[in-house]
Amino acid sequence: MITRTLRTPEELEKAARLRYEVFVEHLQWVPGNPERLERDCHDEDSSQVGVLEGYKLLGVCRITPYGKPWMLTKSFSWYTGLVDPDSFELSRLAVDLSVHPRPILARLFYHVAEYTTKPWAYAITTHRRVPAYRRMGILFEELDRHLYDEYAVVIKIDVYNTPWRSILERSL
Repeated sequence: MITRTLRTPEELEKAARLRYEVFVEHLQWVPGNPERLERDCHDEDSSQVGVLEGYKLLGVCRITPYGKPWMLTKSFSWYTGLVDPDSFELSRLAVDLSVHPRPILARLFYHVAEYTTKPWAYAITTHRRVPAYRRMGILFEELDRHLYDEYAVVIKIDVYNTPWRSILERSL
């Protein structure tokens, strides 16, 4: 397995298909479309990181720098808290439904942490994922909860102090 920034049109299409599977078909958070691709206005200003095994994309996440429109502040307007300018947004985290998510998540998080120069990552997750992130050893502060379809939780991840290598090694 390798983890890297997705760059080619083919890789980005695989990411959009995986996101469709997760966010449209499985979670039903986003309406479907005939192309079966989950894309939005935040993709243009973002990078996507993927975990690949051969040609198969097993997981993806989107990284949006501070200063660009974030899903957190645009699509989740109920969040009115402050956002640290020394940060980035981590969004559209999706893992292939046929694999165990923990090693894929660990690889994605590890890769993002290794290549960023920012100490904070903001993300929106569900209240059900919060305990799993804590068990993994990810250090974060819960900033806000909102009853959406289920509780959406805004977290601020401490990128610099989370023991990413240890998390990765335990997940393998």
